[in-house]
Amino acid sequence: IISFLFYLSLLTSPVSVVRGPELEAIEKVLMSAGKQAGIARFIPSAFGTYSLAIPSDHHYLLVTEKANELRAIENSNLGYTMVFTGVFMDWAFSPDFGFDIESQTALLPGDGDFKITTTHTDDVARAIPKILKDPSTINKKVFLSSQTVTFKEAVATFEEISGKEWKKTFQSESELLELKQQHEKTGNNYQAFTADYRRCLITESRAVLFEDSSIYDQYSPRVTLRDYVNCLYASWVNPQTSMWGFHFHVDTNHEDLPKSATLNKGWGDYVREKGITVTREGYYYPGYGPHAQCNTELRMELYQPKKGQKEWTVPRCHFRDMTQTLLYGALNSQGLHVGLHPLSHDDYTDDLEGEGDDHNLRGVHFKEDSLWDVNFFYNPPFVFISDDNPHSLELVKKGLPQRNGGVLEDTRTPHVISEQELNNLLLSDIPPPTLPKKLLSVTVQSNPELSQLLGRYIWSLNSDCSVQVTGSTVIIEDHKQEEFEEVTGLVLVWLMFNRDLDQEVRLKLRILDENDETMEQPLLLKTLFKKM
Repeated sequence: IISFLFYLSLLTSPVSVVRGPELEAIEKVLMSAGKQAGIARFIPSAFGTYSLAIPSDHHYLLVTEKANELRAIENSNLGYTMVFTGVFMDWAFSPDFGFDIESQTALLPGDGDFKITTTHTDDVARAIPKILKDPSTINKKVFLSSQTVTFKEAVATFEEISGKEWKKTFQSESELLELKQQHEKTGNNYQAFTADYRRCLITESRAVLFEDSSIYDQYSPRVTLRDYVNCLYASWVNPQTSMWGFHFHVDTNHEDLPKSATLNKGWGDYVREKGITVTREGYYYPGYGPHAQCNTELRMELYQPKKGQKEWTVPRCHFRDMTQTLLYGALNSQGLHVGLHPLSHDDYTDDLEGEGDDHNLRGVHFKEDSLWDVNFFYNPPFVFISDDNPHSLELVKKGLPQRNGGVLEDTRTPHVISEQELNNLLLSDIPPPTLPKKLLSVTVQSNPELSQLLGRYIWSLNSDCSVQVTGSTVIIEDHKQEEFEEVTGLVLVWLMFNRDLDQEVRLKLRILDENDETMEQPLLLKTLFKKM
């Protein structure tokens, strides 16, 4: 108890989310402890219908108990703010409350034509910090609303988005009362509560429908019923369960190899200083994997699963690592061919340590063309490397005998640039790198269908990012840089795995550098070669 009181003393406005039969007893303890700790304001668990508007002689499970407790708080000497949300949208239209998207069935209280106030829990979470910072809400009742809707309108929205007709069952007040009593007899308290709550929605209009004039004027809801239903039906590949690392490549001809090597070395130093793991830096002569020319790379295998592991979830912070790496490359690429591809499970083998058959097809490129040659990767020819010129290669058809004056190798054999050769390549007379200061915005150009789906995905991340979806264009902005970089990485990987491989997607990053100058970096997601 002493530890609990000390914890309370550190808070100015504790928020209670207590629910269930223990509500009244627990909140009395919280109120008593709050007074002893000198709490300035208590936010009781008022969330839901405006229970204080229900006549005292009308009894509903938990709702009546909550009303009694709120009246006790009003009459106490403890500062309070009561937040009423109406029915939680993501509960009212869920299987728990009779809306089942699997069976396309809906239970509608009464005739389904009466309006109720609903608020999505994401909107509640966004509103609470504003309320806590607003002294005008002390000792006040605050009303929130995402959308006012009828149950019939809700079913119509589900039908429109699913393209299927739903089976509707209407439940009268007397039927719900009987159902509640049946559940109480069998000890099914939760089902008894939901039946009684649906009965309350039918009979207590003052409690379930808030006047527009009463809605908190500093609150801006973001989630509509259509947003919620769209997200329920959305189907996409989740970046956090599909990618476990990424490789940045810089491909160049032999003449620009010093520039590429110098970029790669500075790039690796930068991301390591940011605390980002670089698994390996690579420097190669032509002919390694799909790289037809010289290639330098940063391997960032941040969350490599164990061999044979089929499922994983990558923490969102690693996607911020990817964005920060990308921003440095955008400011310092100097017109070189920069590409990025993900690492994920290879559907064709059980080896998670391999890069996978289609990873290079999902790559992101800084330029319109690519120096990657997919034939090297899927149908590797042999390469003849002359003793006289080890830096050039000649593709040789399979089956030809080995010739004198050189070696014949599979093109997937890495021709590594030695450390001594690398030191000789690195340029010393180039200006220092330009460091990124802030990502300002991300613009995605695809098609209307993919743009709508991307908008729903970003919404599902529950971030504070500003997202505008207009036709084929999605614009993302946010003043919270860490969150914005995280969301940007998730969006980029989401596009890698959710675009059709024949579909072209273009992005534009607006970046503020350390000198407060703004630059724009185009990115291209396009299959620049066909899988063999």
